Amino acid sequence: MKDKNFEKLRKMNKNRYEGKCIGLADGKVVFSDKDPIKVMDKLMKNYSNKEIMVTSIPKKNVNFVL
Repeated sequence: MKDKNFEKLRKMNKNRYEGKCIGLADGKVVFSDKDPIKVMDKLMKNYSNKEIMVTSIPKKNVNFVL
């Protein structure tokens, strides 16, 4: 079974959401905010019966130090 949210995330243009968290439900971006808690709360309140996903979209030119 394909994960609609993962497929949407993989194919979408992420420029619009740089530096934000996004909430996906059934393969559609339904919320975005800088606060992941707000995104998750809105998803749980409005889409709890759907397949949901929360992820963050980093800004371009961000260096990660591991």
